Amino acid sequence: MDDAARHQWLVRFGERHGAGVRGKILQRLLELAFARIGFRLVDERIAEGIDFDIEYRADPGERYSFEARTTEGDSVAVKTEDLNQMKGRAGEGYSTGFAAIRVSPGCRWILVKRSWLLPPDLRVSVGTSPGWEDLADRVNDSFDQLLETLGPVALRNGLKGLKMHVDNAML
Repeated sequence: MDDAARHQWLVRFGERHGAGVRGKILQRLLELAFARIGFRLVDERIAEGIDFDIEYRADPGERYSFEARTTEGDSVAVKTEDLNQMKGRAGEGYSTGFAAIRVSPGCRWILVKRSWLLPPDLRVSVGTSPGWEDLADRVNDSFDQLLETLGPVALRNGLKGLKMHVDNAML
């Protein structure tokens, strides 16, 4: 998918469902993108706490917990609460961080490790953390494929349209 087409999908989600729901739709599509590259969705939290946890099916010891953020601005805010919740997930064996996407031409998901998110109240506007570039590349390619196949479903039915797919990603 080219950059312009990806951007148009994100804009259309916002126009149809509003910015808040768009962010949740993009979170769900990101979760499904991880599932397409071999991860199992362990937990999804749409409203409270770190947004989702995943583990690699081929190596369940490879586990990640992400706070997903969508912005139209140049950065996203990191809150003390985010860092505290990430610390808790890290204590359970997860690598933690932010997954962020800016709604703009050329947008791609970036994955930022928790260690890059200090001190609190930092605004993140950097790229993917070293060591996570390959993972980010794979998940972005998968995300683009999902926009083509599930974008129409998400546009028409919002979060509910993706629920069955998310449930299957947990199996």
